[in-house]
Amino acid sequence: MAFYEKSENLQEELKKINAELRKKELRPFYFLYGNEDYLLNEVFLRIKKTFVDDTGINYKLYTEANFDVNDSIKYIETLPLMNDQKLIVFEDIEFFRYNSHEVDEKHTSFLNALSESKNHNVVLIIDHNSSDKDDKYQKIYNDSNPVAKFFKDNGILLDLFKLDEAALNKYVVNRFEKAKKIIDKVEAAYIIRNCGTNLKNLYNECDKVIAFAEERH
Repeated sequence: MAFYEKSENLQEELKKINAELRKKELRPFYFLYGNEDYLLNEVFLRIKKTFVDDTGINYKLYTEANFDVNDSIKYIETLPLMNDQKLIVFEDIEFFRYNSHEVDEKHTSFLNALSESKNHNVVLIIDHNSSDKDDKYQKIYNDSNPVAKFFKDNGILLDLFKLDEAALNKYVVNRFEKAKKIIDKVEAAYIIRNCGTNLKNLYNECDKVIAFAEERH
């Protein structure tokens, strides 16, 4: 069983998150994973932009190369300097892919530190998954992953997966609507067929068409 099924209402969930961020409301815990890099990076950048810290000293990025669980726990427990919160980002780290009902001591200590320090931290886990196959994709985080479960129960756990053509069609139409341009589903499908399913490339092509239409007026 997959720990977290792909949402049928991903667009609505993203709208809710973006609405919170526009109001400068940050949750303490975000766990974002998936194989749609554009959406992963977009949400990450919006969270980072919303986080207010002019000093830059309350932001830390952990990757597989510099991650040490004991060091990260100490940093989580440390109070922010001249700010209400710290922003801590963990990107593509194997430690968070632990799937077992038997939670080991390191994961227990890590989750306890998160829980006890939630009032002065915004913690973001990002995991890029390049797999297009559902079986491999869903095995990364199953229903026995203690970290994913903690984030689901206490914050946001969001699967940002590559969109099918029907979902992409909505994204293309919405892109034009935001620019106050009208495009129907057939025209959106034509753009998708010619540009492929990469969301970043689709948005770039949409923006070119929108710019061209504005120049003609």
